[in-house]
Amino acid sequence: MNVEQIKKRKAEIVARHGEWTAHNIQLADGLYTIDKRIIGDEILLRRTTQIISDIAGEPLENLRILDLACMEGLYPIELGFHGSRVVGIEGREANIEKARFCKRCTFPGEP
Repeated sequence: MNVEQIKKRKAEIVARHGEWTAHNIQLADGLYTIDKRIIGDEILLRRTTQIISDIAGEPLENLRILDLACMEGLYPIELGFHGSRVVGIEGREANIEKARFCKRCTFPGEP
């Protein structure tokens, strides 16, 4: 998807499910789910990613990760960027739709 397509699809999701409230995910160059500024999770995300690697004693690309209650998908997407094979499970349909959209934006070609 190009930037205009991403903006259009994001607007459709917001109209149906409301704004992103938990995770500020970069969708394209200069386009985020919430805002261009750091909201809060991003700093914790970097630390958590490092802790996961440290505890596993393996590079992230060697890991299979299950994220229960993944909300809008920040952690599965970030860990996917690092090469992990990730499954995110979420119970709220709005969050599932938002996470799937973010995955399609950040990993084009993935199912």
